[in-house]
Amino acid sequence: MRAYYWSDILPQTGVVAIFGKRGMGKTALAYYLAELGYNQSQRQAVVYGPPLAIQRVLPSYFAVRTELMHLQSERGKTVIVDEGSMALHARRSMSEDNLDFDRLMSLCRQRSQLLIVCTHHSTKLDIEVVREADVLAFKQPSVMHMKMERRSIRDLVASARYAFNQLPEGKRKRWAYCWWEEEDKKGFVYNPLPSFWSNEISVAVGMLGS
Repeated sequence: MRAYYWSDILPQTGVVAIFGKRGMGKTALAYYLAELGYNQSQRQAVVYGPPLAIQRVLPSYFAVRTELMHLQSERGKTVIVDEGSMALHARRSMSEDNLDFDRLMSLCRQRSQLLIVCTHHSTKLDIEVVREADVLAFKQPSVMHMKMERRSIRDLVASARYAFNQLPEGKRKRWAYCWWEEEDKKGFVYNPLPSFWSNEISVAVGMLGS
């Protein structure tokens, strides 16, 4: 199977959804994509949700926001919603946060935004996030995630799990199995760690789930 690079498939605007089991690098991938956007076109980045203290260990082109409604004014930026289920949970599908994010998705191209949402599996997200995604990226889904996944993408998750099982275990974190809407293709996409990544960032983001 052909391997791709994110520079081949990453849209300038739109929605990227990242799924996968714990500890497989969803957060690191999101931050890598933000770094890629900055290196390619000087695109600034905004992270929604983590502790404000994380700001001091991020590059200067990152900003942290704590209110979802404020993201709508962040034109021309990469916007990361990490552990997105906490703000966009399917069981609260009509909450104000969900409605705000729905508006954000519907206008992201007009605002030149790239929205990146990462969580464990799609059933934890509002269905509109999945429907609007330009890229679906999987970081080694678990057996249970595959079985309990939404029917509309269950076959894709099964393909991702099978593909990951063909890789040596020690190399799996550096790859994402992706489907991208523009070409209706799927395959492995290489993702190294962002150059600024540190254990301090990983721990700070992990506080979201505490």
